Amino acid sequence: MFLHLGNNVMVRGKDVVAILNIDASRSSAVNREFLKRRPDDPAAGEALRRKKVKAFVVTTDKVYLSSLSASTLARRAGWINALLEEEE
Repeated sequence: MFLHLGNNVMVRGKDVVAILNIDASRSSAVNREFLKRRPDDPAAGEALRRKKVKAFVVTTDKVYLSSLSASTLARRAGWINALLEEEE
């Protein structure tokens, strides 16, 4: 199964580690530094400055920025828990 993050980006559900509200990064120095050091997406800084980003999704190999809210992504990913339980 896949999770659609918006902007034509989809990730495998089992690779999702965390879905976090971008406001958490603005209030936490650790999260801000974590997002700043993303070499895979040079446009990320600009998107963050323009406040078009509402959430970030951490996967096993990459961090994605999303214009969808963390709560919307979490609802979409509601099946992830069920999928993980089936694999155990």
